[in-house]
Amino acid sequence: MSDEFNPLADLPAEMPQDNVREYGAALVRNGMSVDEVNKHLSARGAAPLKADSQEMAESKRDRLLADSAFADRYLRGDPEAVTQVHMLDVRIAKGSGGKLTDRDPAPGDYNLKVAPHMPDASDEAILQYNDGLASLASALKLPEANAQALVESHFKAANKLGAMTEDERASYGQAQTRDLQNALGPDAEARMKAASSVLSRVSGRNLDLAKIVQSNGAETALTLLHQAEYLVATKRA
Repeated sequence: MSDEFNPLADLPAEMPQDNVREYGAALVRNGMSVDEVNKHLSARGAAPLKADSQEMAESKRDRLLADSAFADRYLRGDPEAVTQVHMLDVRIAKGSGGKLTDRDPAPGDYNLKVAPHMPDASDEAILQYNDGLASLASALKLPEANAQALVESHFKAANKLGAMTEDERASYGQAQTRDLQNALGPDAEARMKAASSVLSRVSGRNLDLAKIVQSNGAETALTLLHQAEYLVATKRA
């Protein structure tokens, strides 16, 4: 890739990624293709822009209607022009997709405060545990507050189970399963199965809510299920 054709070539190497991406987004708003800008962002190690963002649809609609020839066709009721604007209007009306510069969270974005829950563990063990949880949270696209709540409920359940006998653990798991099913209603089993499939697919791990609820409690399982359904609803899974 030649610097001669690289619109980001003159940006300082030390410029933060978020600033580089904002610059790239400005280029897209001014007519450069998202794919072209993303190639140059990738070469700098920056996260790509969202080609399907609501902001992109709004920008494209504005550019079309600012083109006098297109605007004239649209006002005359030209079917192709009307269809183009209508499809963009529908996309915008859905209200999802956010900005060009929005991105999914990366593991390094999370500060999950694992250490207080592992007072006797080595620094290496704490770091490894934290990295594993952050990687999972990132794969599931959890907001940091939700991820931290998941950590808290996970350790809360772990501490309870650690003080129980085997029979008590079995009773706990059954009780938590009932709590989750009651919270989800009559289609609980179907929702749990569907959510487990989504969670496993996006995380690359075997995440079975029927097992998770028994070892981590209904609160943890419910958070994960809602996230799975959110990912499906927003077409991010």
